[in-house]
Amino acid sequence: MMTKLEELQQQAHAATPVLPACKWHEQTDVSFVIRALKDAGISLAQLSHYVAKAEQYKLKHGELAGWTARGGGDAQSVYREHFKREQASRRQAQKELTAIGHKALYPTYHAVKDMLTAAHDSAFEAVRPSGREILRGLHTDQEVVVTFAKRVPKKHTRRALSELQSHPTSKRLEKQGLRGARDIAAITGASMAGSVAELYRRADVAKRLEQQDVLVLEVADLKARLAALEARATASEARHEIAEAGGHWHEVAARMRADGASYGAIAKSTGQGRSTVSQFILRQQSAKQG
Repeated sequence: MMTKLEELQQQAHAATPVLPACKWHEQTDVSFVIRALKDAGISLAQLSHYVAKAEQYKLKHGELAGWTARGGGDAQSVYREHFKREQASRRQAQKELTAIGHKALYPTYHAVKDMLTAAHDSAFEAVRPSGREILRGLHTDQEVVVTFAKRVPKKHTRRALSELQSHPTSKRLEKQGLRGARDIAAITGASMAGSVAELYRRADVAKRLEQQDVLVLEVADLKARLAALEARATASEARHEIAEAGGHWHEVAARMRADGASYGAIAKSTGQGRSTVSQFILRQQSAKQG
């Protein structure tokens, strides 16, 4: 006869699922765990503890792929492990770069302002330095390889462009509509060397637009000269016709005025100036009245 406690224990045991046995491979799985511990910087003295955790992970997932010593394979732990490796790799790279004379500089406002000033000074020149060449020239120690950070605080570039607003290059760009909000955003959103390239790109466009403006003025001047030549030709033809008819322009003017023609029409027909025609007509009228 079982007691009530024994009956409950028997029922609980019957309801407990039997976990399947973990198919653990000593040669492959253990070496995988050891490599994971080394990568994570964990002592091998704790191997038994992590082997047990790895067994639980494999029992749940069927394989060890994705398992990490720090977190058992969840997404955050995987990201954390890779982030730590990247940090360690960057630190090692920085040590090696320092050993060969490399020096990284943070892009201060003064460095950004000096670079953009140099770029504005040469933006419209035939030969102009690239952004990288300007950056190298900003450092006094030419024997040190200098690298400026690619990410530049936008406030530095925006402030520098604001202070360079009265620069001749800025004026030329603004005249051609190439210094608007979008242009400023493109320049400030680039790296230090990239901001120089963006400035140069707009200077090139401004050059072409200025050349078009010059051509438009030249065409207008040519049209004006052509109109003057045509007027001269018309006047010359009128004088020639009068000479062939054997008369004087005074006779033509008097006859046209009698027919009601205006001073301008008479001047055009006779090839004379309007004031010359008007003076002649007035003198003629005065003589008749006197």
